[in-house]
Amino acid sequence: MDDKKKLEELKDEAKQSLKKDEPAKKEEVDDFWDRFKKLEKIYKDNFDRLIAAELLDVKMLIFEIEEKHKEKEKEDEEKDKK
Repeated sequence: MDDKKKLEELKDEAKQSLKKDEPAKKEEVDDFWDRFKKLEKIYKDNFDRLIAAELLDVKMLIFEIEEKHKEKEKEDEEKDKK
């Protein structure tokens, strides 16, 4: 599978994850970051503005996923305290 297709797939999966009611688990967030970092490293040497924009889009989606995960963890901790 070529790298552009992997990037598109990662972006689609991130969008689907954000649409779910239940936030992503820690392992899922880590997986998104690992896959993103591998793609980012590949494209770092081969700079293309279009790819750079796609990478930024994916990065922002992953940040949103991570934020939802952190909010859920915080809510769970507060429930446990009660």
